[in-house]
Amino acid sequence: MTRGRWWGVAGVAVGIAVILVLIGSDVPHAVLGGMLWVLGVIVVVNLGLGQRVSLPRLPFDRRDGARTEVSALSWALYGSDGVSTQAARMLRQVCRDGLAEAGIDVGTASGASRSTELLGAPLTAFLVDPDAPPPDVRVVRAAVLALEKLEKSV
Repeated sequence: MTRGRWWGVAGVAVGIAVILVLIGSDVPHAVLGGMLWVLGVIVVVNLGLGQRVSLPRLPFDRRDGARTEVSALSWALYGSDGVSTQAARMLRQVCRDGLAEAGIDVGTASGASRSTELLGAPLTAFLVDPDAPPPDVRVVRAAVLALEKLEKSV
């Protein structure tokens, strides 16, 4: 606790003692009431009750492109049979956006071949064909790493 807060605790203790005297308590009992307040605050401070734990925040406001979406995507990767449907949809969008930022359009033949070089054939097939089954988790991890490397090089 800060010094100012301890002064506040002392002020409240004096206020309690004064109120107890005003309502008819004798001075020793009023001082004891104020001291009981200070003792209670000391116990609460030493037990750590009421203290908040703040976790560090991720710097999403300082990140560009697909990296924020890749971080948000990681929670949804695993389903009962591999990559979940929601993760597959998000992965398709993140990969297309990341490749588009690098000037690669998977809709063209040259873009698809460049995508195959960067991300591999299974993931490129997944990006080109909307009915293709989602890739397994190893392919997704490799794609995330490739997109991060691509983002650093752009």
